[in-house]
Amino acid sequence: MKTEIVLVTHGGLPNDFPEAEREEVFRLQSELRRSGPSAQPSGLEERYRELYHRLCAWPRSARNDPFYTASCELGSLLHRETGWEVLVAFNEFCYPTTQEAIDRAVAQGAESVLVMTTMLTPGGKHAAQEIPAAIARAQARNPETSISYLWPYEIFEVARFLAAQAERFIAIEGRIP
Repeated sequence: MKTEIVLVTHGGLPNDFPEAEREEVFRLQSELRRSGPSAQPSGLEERYRELYHRLCAWPRSARNDPFYTASCELGSLLHRETGWEVLVAFNEFCYPTTQEAIDRAVAQGAESVLVMTTMLTPGGKHAAQEIPAAIARAQARNPETSISYLWPYEIFEVARFLAAQAERFIAIEGRIP
């Protein structure tokens, strides 16, 4: 069975995206949240979608979006560790989305898609609500594919990871700061 991983990270803003457009994206987003869902797309929604697409499609590099670059590097390292193809997805501000990455994995012949996130602690809206909703929509489009969300993580494992990082820091520094 061909298995692929979709690694979902948060996503960040490229530092060279025009500031006026960035501000407009967030202003429109706020206005649309206050007004609630409407039956027909408004001019505000259309402008928001246009700007948001422009933001998400903005060319990324280590210089303008180090988070994007680090996310891709993490995906490459996870591929090396597991041997499975890893597609990096972004919860917001960048493409591909979780749904797009799952669809790409299916198009590449994956019969099983394992969705993971870099969001480690339970309770956050992205990991607890938005990613599962995106998975449900992708599963509805791809009923023949097994799509599993490997989250939440065991909190004691996250604590072990953080403790190991503290120990590495102390070993490198040679002292407790």
